Amino acid sequence: MASVLGVGAEAAIFDLDRTLLRGASGPVISRSLKAVGLLADRNIPGESLLYRVFDLVGENRPSMQLARQGARFANGWARARAEEAGRLAA
Repeated sequence: MASVLGVGAEAAIFDLDRTLLRGASGPVISRSLKAVGLLADRNIPGESLLYRVFDLVGENRPSMQLARQGARFANGWARARAEEAGRLAA
């Protein structure tokens, strides 16, 4: 993680989907990222279907790969805005 966050930086990542939350955390996180301007305020075609499939079958290889791509997509985001999105999602 040091290469992504900077030397000495730490991150805590929690998997809440279907454990502490009723369903996928994706919709909550997406709304928060849109609210702070890190994602465009539009729906991605098939996004709600993807979340419903996750709610039914849980995590699988394709969804894990999609999550990895999402992490790469976040590279370069303003840290303060990402932190604000995290606070909103929480």
